[in-house]
Amino acid sequence: MFHMQDEIPSKLEVTEWIECSWTVYVSEPASELPLELGVRPDLPQFTVRGLDPAFLGQACTILLGKTEFEVVREYQDNPAAIEDRARRVAAGVVIPNELTVQVSAYSDKLCRLLATMDGPRIVDMARRWQVLLFPSLPQHESEPDRSPRQHLRESVLRQLAHLAQEAVRSGKGLMCRTEFRRCTKDPATGRVRRIEGTRH
Repeated sequence: MFHMQDEIPSKLEVTEWIECSWTVYVSEPASELPLELGVRPDLPQFTVRGLDPAFLGQACTILLGKTEFEVVREYQDNPAAIEDRARRVAAGVVIPNELTVQVSAYSDKLCRLLATMDGPRIVDMARRWQVLLFPSLPQHESEPDRSPRQHLRESVLRQLAHLAQEAVRSGKGLMCRTEFRRCTKDPATGRVRRIEGTRH
C-alpha cells in the first residue's frame, strides 16, 4: 500500500468564487481612464470589499424614507426609475474569465442625499439597516451593538458622506468602479489565487 505524496489536485478540488470590490471616487465621466488602467490615483476615493455594490442603492432607499418593497414596485411600474440613482457609463471584460469591470455615475440627487448624512444619522442607519429596508419581515429591532457588519456599514457611510460633500462643493460627479474578480483556492495548500488586473 502506498500514497502519492505529489499528486496534483484536480480542478474539482479547487474552490472558485467571484470577489467583488468597488471604488467610489469624485470625477467626471469625460475624464475617465480606459477600464484596464483603473481609477486615477490623484482623485479622492476609497475602496470597499465585503459589501455588495447594491449597498449604495440601499442607502439611497433609506435616505428617501422608502423600503425595498416600495422600490421594487416602482421599478416594475417604471423600469427607467433606476436612472434616478445611477447610470452605467462603461463596462467591459478586462481579462477574459478573470476580471470584469463596470463604471457608474451616480445621479446628482443621490449625491446630494449622501452629502446630507451626519454622524447620528449614519450610526442609526448602520444599526437598523435591515429593519429600515424590510420593516415587514420578522426580525430583531437591531443587530448587536458594534457588530462587525454594523461597523463596516458605518465606516463606509462616513466615507460616502465625505466624498459626496466634496463632489457637491466642487460641482463634480460621484462615480463608482465595480470589479468582479475570479478567485481560486487550492484545498491542498490553502493558497488563494486572484487576478489583480489593476492597482486595487
